Amino acid sequence: MSTWMDRLQSSRSLVMTGVLAIALWTCGHASFATEADTPAGDAPVAQTTDGDPSMATSDVVEVPVEPADVELIEEIAAEQTTSTDEQASQPLTGDFNRDGRVDDDDVPLFIDALSDPERYAREIDPLITLKEIMALGDFNGDGVFDTKDLDLFWVAVLETQTVGDSMADDPTNRLFRISRIPYNAAMPRTGILWSDAYFRHETGPHHPERPERLEAVRKGLTVSGLMSRCEVLTPTPVDLKLVERVHTVEYINQFRNACTLEQHSLHTPDCAICPESFEIARLAAGGVVLTVDEVMAGRIRNAFCPVRPPGHHAERRTAMGFCYFNNIAVAAEHLRVEHGLKRLALLDWDVHHGNGTQHHFEEDPNTLFISIHQHPYTLFPGTGFEEEHGVGNVTNLPMTPGAGDDEYRQAFDETVLPKVVEFKPEFILACIGFDPHHLDPLAQLEVTTKMFGWMATEVRKLAETLCGGRFVTILEGGYDLDAVAECTQAHVEALVPKQA
Repeated sequence: MSTWMDRLQSSRSLVMTGVLAIALWTCGHASFATEADTPAGDAPVAQTTDGDPSMATSDVVEVPVEPADVELIEEIAAEQTTSTDEQASQPLTGDFNRDGRVDDDDVPLFIDALSDPERYAREIDPLITLKEIMALGDFNGDGVFDTKDLDLFWVAVLETQTVGDSMADDPTNRLFRISRIPYNAAMPRTGILWSDAYFRHETGPHHPERPERLEAVRKGLTVSGLMSRCEVLTPTPVDLKLVERVHTVEYINQFRNACTLEQHSLHTPDCAICPESFEIARLAAGGVVLTVDEVMAGRIRNAFCPVRPPGHHAERRTAMGFCYFNNIAVAAEHLRVEHGLKRLALLDWDVHHGNGTQHHFEEDPNTLFISIHQHPYTLFPGTGFEEEHGVGNVTNLPMTPGAGDDEYRQAFDETVLPKVVEFKPEFILACIGFDPHHLDPLAQLEVTTKMFGWMATEVRKLAETLCGGRFVTILEGGYDLDAVAECTQAHVEALVPKQA
């Protein structure tokens, strides 16, 4: 497979061969003419230099010049032409749409092929083989099509864009061109899971977990311009067979029947429901599942899932704390079943302990669970004490009322981050709540907006180091609307790749 450098070298070789052929032919022709024009028996004529007799040579040494081998010249030229024709017939590296050039039109195809070569060959271009895909994308010549080829691919795209531009050699102009390329092409964008259907989970007047929370999230994403910089994902309902890995069939049926019968709550008064709540809960869990699939496929680099209803309190047989299906647990089970991942890190920095998540995984040594929350003596649900260790895979970091940024930073630096590094996960999932914020009405912690961005940044950097950037966050609590909007912006800004 040739690159533009190979073709340039080949062109130079062809030119040099032609020059050599002309030189040989010229020398041979001169020799024939000399022999023909010199009378037989005549002695060589002494030569002078610039007409100066003093510089004349009395003895001239003839250097015999062999006649040019015309057949050899023709053979060399034929070989060069054949080689050039073969190169021209081969696909151009990076030319996934086969139009003879590497340009913007190849970008989405390149990214799709890089993300999932098998799917690309199966669904996007059935006429291409996996071997051909590997060759088309192997810009650096190491025999592998991977992210190391991205930079050279963009060089090729930029070369195409600057052809005919008189300012192409101006570094400032080239930087401007680079900045205009969608920055997600070389690095997949952050995903935002979004559906207006989540608004339809009606919990009644004065309930803290209300649809307006999602409107505050939207405000944080749109006013800041973050939504336009992210890949918006549309959820699909979760397969109930997958939900059965986390909740019992009896509980699932209770939930569905309660909605069908238009009951107002499930198991406890705080778990308010409406006729659509069951299907919307399926959409919440299914949306998180879809999101982790997108990350695994490489189509997004990380993601934020602002879903309703939340999930981390939901137990195997019980709805609890505004939660019905345990969204993070369902997604983790999916990563195991469908993607074969073994080591998963589940973090939780909602102000309330993620009891349902801990109880589901506390006997699984291949799942790390770490929760930072207000002390269970002072806040619902009354679980999450330091001495709860599971099988050594559970860490609880309860915070006393009044704790703020300094305490959270210390917990992250001394415990959370080192434990994740030691565990070496293949994927990091996090339940995030904005209710540790100092404005939140349901808790007594003093965390600032800035700290929510800092926590997300630290875990994102860790994910990029440990597991290829695989990091998905799922919204749980947060009940002051202004704080939710501000924290949403801070959180997502920490996830979004910075534009060059």
